[in-house]
Amino acid sequence: MNIETQKSGDTLVVCLKEKRLDSSISQDFESTMKKWIADNETRILLDFENVNFVDSTGMGSIVSCLKNLKTNDSEGYLVLAGINEHVMSLFKLTRMDRVFPIYHNKAQALQNL
Repeated sequence: MNIETQKSGDTLVVCLKEKRLDSSISQDFESTMKKWIADNETRILLDFENVNFVDSTGMGSIVSCLKNLKTNDSEGYLVLAGINEHVMSLFKLTRMDRVFPIYHNKAQALQNL
């Protein structure tokens, strides 16, 4: 799994460098995210700029990260950015666009945090 991270103030920016968030990497993705949450990263921005496909296991891992974040810190914040039309249609179909703040790009998300 290929992920790049950077800090922007108190926000951890996680850039997924994979084309797909699916069953082949979702377990690694989720365990990596849980480690950061356990290390008190409570404000996380997931940048999906490179991702063009998310399946149900990928979606489940994102939701699991949000639940883990909220369990560890009621002030925890997980936002998404850079989601393409195809992936966004899945978020709308599952109504996850109502659960996660979603921004057009990383810069817009950081500006609104």
